[in-house]
Amino acid sequence: MFRTFFIPILMTIWGTAAMAQSVEDIMQADRDFNQMAQDGEVRDAFVTYAADNSIMMNPGRHFVEGDGAVHEFIGNWPDGIGLSWDPIGGMMAESGDLGFTYGTFVSRGADDDGNEVESHGKYVTIWQRQDDGSWKWVFDGGNPSPSPEE
Repeated sequence: MFRTFFIPILMTIWGTAAMAQSVEDIMQADRDFNQMAQDGEVRDAFVTYAADNSIMMNPGRHFVEGDGAVHEFIGNWPDGIGLSWDPIGGMMAESGDLGFTYGTFVSRGADDDGNEVESHGKYVTIWQRQDDGSWKWVFDGGNPSPSPEE
């Protein structure tokens, strides 16, 4: 009786705890990704955290697909344009090797007259566990949204 009743319950609890840890793992990967962009260059962070054959989606542009295309696109990131983001949630596939995070971002730079410009948006990033256990993004996309004050 004990085995029939309690073992499935324990397995469910254990699986849920493992799933929660996996979501926290990708949330932490996203926070580390952001921190690298803040500490250094945005382009270096995107290239470092990109998986092979990753895809980017940007408003008003075609998809940027593949390792070489993503590296080239990110390599053209304009100097003086900052980007920071804050993951606010995520979900994990039952397999534990694919998940996504979503959140908000802020881009800062200067206009042609040298005035500081700030834009806000939201994003989603799909993460894939790599053979070494690390997490890399395989899809990243975002779009503009009003500032929090609006």
